[in-house]
Amino acid sequence: MKAAHDPCDHQHNHRQKSEHEQPEEQIPMSPGEKICITAQGSDLNSPIDPRFGRAQYFLVFDPKDMKIEAVRNPKTEAAQNVGIESAQWLASKGVKILLTGHVGSKASQILHSAGIQIITGISGTSKDVYNDFVNQVCDVS
Repeated sequence: MKAAHDPCDHQHNHRQKSEHEQPEEQIPMSPGEKICITAQGSDLNSPIDPRFGRAQYFLVFDPKDMKIEAVRNPKTEAAQNVGIESAQWLASKGVKILLTGHVGSKASQILHSAGIQIITGISGTSKDVYNDFVNQVCDVS
């Protein structure tokens, strides 16, 4: 992934690209955009939950204040519309980028219409995925 511009407003060391890297593509991102990662637990060491709509937790990273909000997904046991309702919730939180394993077609439509960029095929721990993503987006070399 390559950024169109550098969203970083802080100094950090860029690491080597890792196994979490997606194919080269433009990632338009503005400073301060919220990022959501689907996780199997509420902490940064939790593995990625590959299912968007039925993810156990949504980890919402807010780079403006460097806070992480871990929200248990109340829709994990619902019979239907879990992806749609999860997508609507992300939009209401102001999320602009979603990192997950897979998103269904109906949820994908909602996310796209809300202006949320979807990056699928993600695996590893939430911390590693977040750090790798930010380093790739901020890498302007």
